[in-house]
This record gives sequence, structure tokens and C-alpha cells, in this order.
Amino acid sequence: MFFKIQRLVLLFLFIDVSSNLLWPQLFCRRLENVNLVKHYMAEKINSSSLVKRGPYKFWVNYSPFYNLFHLASVWKKYPGEVFISRSFVNTSYSEVALAHEVGHWESNNILWNKSEFDADRFASHIFGPEKTLEMLIYLNKNYGENKKGNQRIERMKLILSDQPH
Repeated sequence: MFFKIQRLVLLFLFIDVSSNLLWPQLFCRRLENVNLVKHYMAEKINSSSLVKRGPYKFWVNYSPFYNLFHLASVWKKYPGEVFISRSFVNTSYSEVALAHEVGHWESNNILWNKSEFDADRFASHIFGPEKTLEMLIYLNKNYGENKKGNQRIERMKLILSDQPH
């Protein structure tokens, strides 16, 4: 019995992972159909003068696999589309995360390197460095961001210290 359940779990995991890689929208709903307030925030991002390559489509991913390993993301295979996990969409920082992901598209760099700092800066221009710093601290505390997460916090603190008071 245990092995049958284990096989079913592995089969489900395989289907979930492969469908997320091939067609992530399969497990998604458009943001405006999930949370209207967050949709209006996403439209604020789209209408920003910083956005040159949009408008962007925002999706809420209901996949169990995606929700285990991602809060928000962009995939090179789906230009102009931003995904956020169902578990993160209703937090007070999800709009900053969406702006951060749009920042990856705007900088034309969706790899994990210095582009994280560029995406943070982009989000800070839309929602303010204070809110972006709050999000980074929240992620670090609740999701165990690594050393790079701490570096991102320190960089955002520098941006804040450069702001006129």
C-alpha cells in the first residue's frame, strides 16, 4: 500500500513539474480573477513611465510544486508574463514582488546575478525603497533568503540612506 501511494505522489509530482515547465499557465489564473486589489497594483506597474517593454500579464500559480519553491518568477520562455504563487499573492508585499519581476523583464536579464539588485531598484522606484526594503526583510525572515538576500537588504539600505529626508 505504501509503495502505491509513493508511486502516485511521484506521478503527480512528475505531472506537476513537467506541466509547469512546458505550460505554466495550465495551473494559473489571471491576477484580476484572483485578487482585484493586487490587479490594480499590477496595473500601476504597467502604467509606470519606467515600463518600456510592457504591458505585462500577471498570473497566479496554483501548482503545488510552484508554491513550494517559488514566490514570484519570470521565465524566458514566456516574455512579458509574470507569475506569483497563490500562497504569496495575498501578502502585503506581493505588489513589490511583481514590480521586482517586471524589473527583470525591463532590464532584459532574468538570470540570478546582479540583476536581482537591478530588479530591486526597479521595484523601489515604483513602490518606494522603504516598502522594497520591508519586502526583502520579510523574505529573509520568512523564507530563509541566503547570503545574496542579505546583500540585497544592505544595498536597499544604501539606497534609502541616499534619499533626501
